[in-house]
Amino acid sequence: MRLSTIFLALASTHCGVFYEDSTSRSVVTYGHDIRRYDETLPEAMEVLIWECSTPLVLEEGITEINLLETCTEDFFTPGTGPNALYNLLSLGLPELAEPLTLSRVSETIEPEFSLWGYGCSVEVTPIVTVDRIALYHMQAEWDTRDGVPAMHVNFDFDEGIEAEVSFDYELVQCNPSGLNRYGNWLVSRVFGTPHTVTLPDPDLDLWLTLSRTSDGVGWSPSGPLMRIDADVEAEMTLGDIETDTLFDTLPDDLQEAVLETAGFDANVHESTIEGNLEDALVGLETTTEAYFDAELEAICDIDISGGDLVITSDEDCRSDARTSGASRYKSRWSR
Repeated sequence: MRLSTIFLALASTHCGVFYEDSTSRSVVTYGHDIRRYDETLPEAMEVLIWECSTPLVLEEGITEINLLETCTEDFFTPGTGPNALYNLLSLGLPELAEPLTLSRVSETIEPEFSLWGYGCSVEVTPIVTVDRIALYHMQAEWDTRDGVPAMHVNFDFDEGIEAEVSFDYELVQCNPSGLNRYGNWLVSRVFGTPHTVTLPDPDLDLWLTLSRTSDGVGWSPSGPLMRIDADVEAEMTLGDIETDTLFDTLPDDLQEAVLETAGFDANVHESTIEGNLEDALVGLETTTEAYFDAELEAICDIDISGGDLVITSDEDCRSDARTSGASRYKSRWSR
């Protein structure tokens, strides 16, 4: 979506329902513009997800996320937060920066294992395929992430996640070679067939953090036009992992090496899904920056106060790199 379209959308969709504007009366920030976003925006997001797209399904290879699947504008009361958010989103969200990837191809490994006390090895490339993730029970709130103001979006899962695990593998090599035939028969029982793995208790948190940053304009006495920089962080927790009992037929040392590399190590696959979600949602960062920057002067301060997001702006805000002690005192008291 072009930024000019976003600004027009803000002017025409009653987005002021999400915030209240005031002017600072504080001695140190007198005349600064104060924009306070209360719980109206996160609550509107919750209603929109609950009513329009529960479950919100993320599928392998998608290039956009449809948040308005089952709703129309008439579904919500005019002038309310859900109605205003619907009107904004109906203009179209930006496409994902790249198709969403939920699957993972591991590096090829060559684990060594023992048969009757003799050494064997086999090259294996595990492939974990996740076709879809269904998200339920979204909750949103203004919060902090590592001390930085953020929108925290938490999804739960009613049906867990199913993954199919398959393997590319080479012939077993044993010493003595007379064991190769038995070793290949043993390994093919597991590696020759895809297996379903259940991730029964996952959890997904998205953090949209907001910080003050310069837009690249050189510093001057009137300020460097500090703007908002948005950053999406995904935090995936898969919980316990249940595997097919057929893996118990493998020698313990081979079983452990293959399972960990296949992505059965929860930490590994959590990181993969987190990174892929963050890469795919880069376009959301641009849209968010444009939304919060609209009609504001240079950004002086962003803070969470009383559960609300509070943005202080004024044309005379100064660069962090050139901030004097007096200016830091001013920023600290600008909330």
